[in-house]
Parts: sequence; structure tokens; C-alpha cells
Amino acid sequence: MDKEYRNITPEEVFFIFKEEHRICSPLDFEADPTVKLSMESSIREWRDSMDLLPWRKLSKYLNEEFEINIPKKEWEVILEPDRKKKLADVCELISKHAQIEIIKPIKVFGQECLSASIFKTIKRNLAKRGVDTAGLKPSSPIEPYLKNNFGEFIEQINKNYTGVIPEIKNSETTIGKINSLIWITFMISLLLGFFWRPIWIITTVLFITGLYSGFSERREFKENSEMMYIPEIRTFRELVEAIIEKKYAIQQ
Repeated sequence: MDKEYRNITPEEVFFIFKEEHRICSPLDFEADPTVKLSMESSIREWRDSMDLLPWRKLSKYLNEEFEINIPKKEWEVILEPDRKKKLADVCELISKHAQIEIIKPIKVFGQECLSASIFKTIKRNLAKRGVDTAGLKPSSPIEPYLKNNFGEFIEQINKNYTGVIPEIKNSETTIGKINSLIWITFMISLLLGFFWRPIWIITTVLFITGLYSGFSERREFKENSEMMYIPEIRTFRELVEAIIEKKYAIQQ
């Protein structure tokens, strides 16, 4: 079946950005989840709220996210100077180039099935962004994709079904808690080392221990369950059901 697309509106682009900020900023200690974004927000405010890249890298990211090909010169006019330019201008520019797929039911065993169509579209879009979807089934848990392909997953789901993700929970590992104490102690010993040189031995040991525990923390985070998850949406089947329930799949 041929795919159908429609133009995305500036308001929808803004909603995508607003949802990205709501979902992702609490997980990034350099972002600011307290910022209230609006169309009149400056590019600087938007970048600070999300810990976004400088304009050249940001323009490349936006082209990839919305699957468009706006030249850098055109982006520069919209993004710089970032204290004066508005988020509304970014939304307007993207809306002139970007489209969104209209999801239609497909036939499964002779019956029209919207959920199968949505799942198939999600799988295709993730694969298009380089995610390994060979073993992806409706019953597959979402958590491994959040851990290993966070950016690609959030971009695709939030762009095509904006508002369907309530929040993302991120649990701290046991080693992570210990690792935090190690690095705090390291910083204290580092400062004391300027006044009492023998403590540098302890500082060195703490540094090496911190690096090793950091590696162990990442391994524990990936291997353990319930480390990163979406409440009430644990599998792709539940994700599809949430999309249909919120009617974000009916894009007319």
C-alpha cells in the first residue's frame, strides 16, 4: 500500500519541541526542566532548556529528526543570533519542508487492523534510523530500546505520535550510588592534595576506582530491568494501544 503524507503545521512542530523538553530535560542534568517554552521563546532559551548543540550541529540534528534537507545558510538566518531569533521561526521553517505520515489500517487475515499498521510503521521508522529491529515484535519490551537507542526511539515516537509518552523513569543503580560517593570523595581529596601532598596517593586510587565503578555502573544499568521505563507502557503492544487510545494515530 502506498504511503500517504501531509504537511506538518508550525503548531505541531512546537508541540513536538515542547514534549521533547518535558520528557528529556529531567534526564539531563545540564538541561532545565523548569523552563516554560512558548513560540516567543528565544533560540538561546530553547537551547539552554534542552542543553542543545550550537547552531551548525543543531541544524544537522533537526534535518535528521524531521527528515528534511534545509541548507545551513537558511538555518543560520533562523538560528542566529540566538538571543534575538524566536522558536516560532524555527517551527515555521520546518513546517514548510517537513511532512508526517498518515497511518491507515492494513488488512490482516482479511480484517482492517490499525494497530498492525502502527506497529509496522514504528518498526520501519526505527530501522530507518539505524536501530536493529530484526527481533522486534509487539510483545517486545520497550526498555532495551530506551537504554540502547534512546534518541532514535524518542525522536520517532514523539514526532509521529506527539504526547503519547507520559514520562520516562530513570532508576539509579546500586553501583551508581556508590560511584557518586567515590567521586565526591575524590573531589575533596583533590582539593586537600594541594595542601598535603601525601594524600595524592588516595586521590589516585579514588580516580581509578571511580573509572572502574563507572564502567560497572553502565553495565549494571544495561543488564538490569526497571532501570529506564515508561510507566504503564512496557511493551510495543501497549505503546500501540496508547497511541490508538489517544487518537494520535488518526492524522487527518
